[in-house]
Amino acid sequence: MGLLGSGVRVVSHPGRSVADMDENEPLPVRRRRFVRVEAIAEIFATAPPVDGARLRDDLDAVADQDITPNA
Repeated sequence: MGLLGSGVRVVSHPGRSVADMDENEPLPVRRRRFVRVEAIAEIFATAPPVDGARLRDDLDAVADQDITPNA
């Protein structure tokens, strides 16, 4: 993403411009999708329970929570 002198941001993907955004204009927002609570409950009804201790251990194994900068 580059910033032009006029305050317009150009968003590109592999070298191709895909959007121009003026800093004075609001960003386009995607429409939210609403799903009924009953549908979510049905989907997760057969999901196995989450073991909180195991989840934290798994996350700690891959996430570095040291506040020292990497640079």
